[in-house]
Amino acid sequence: MARTALAYQQPMYRPQREQWPEQRPGQRPEKQLQVLPGKGRQAQELQALAPTWQKLFVVALVVVFAVGAIWIARVSLSESTMSMLAQSEQVSEAIAAQRMAGTQLEVKYSQASNPITIQEMAANKLGMKADEHVEYLRVAPGE
Repeated sequence: MARTALAYQQPMYRPQREQWPEQRPGQRPEKQLQVLPGKGRQAQELQALAPTWQKLFVVALVVVFAVGAIWIARVSLSESTMSMLAQSEQVSEAIAAQRMAGTQLEVKYSQASNPITIQEMAANKLGMKADEHVEYLRVAPGE
């Protein structure tokens, strides 16, 4: 429960009888009140505005945190996108290099599997030569 500042305060001491104003019979004695200086209406208006400002402050904090979270998510997504792009480029370059190597191997294979190249290698590197007398066997069907 909120406490408010006292605007009035009763005296802390009891005055002597001589200091009391004279009373008429049947009249209630008047209490002396001491007025404390305060801000009065301004203080009440500020207290009335305080919950509004508190709500506004909370809303502003929520908005700031939401915008901050969105900004952090955006930066994180941008960074991961750039990282994925760099990795994609590296993979593309590796694929292109492997395709080039595969093409070169196909060319070497086709050159090595050519019968003329095989005869030249056998004659030059291995010292082989073709036989002068070649006979062929013919097998008739049913024999």
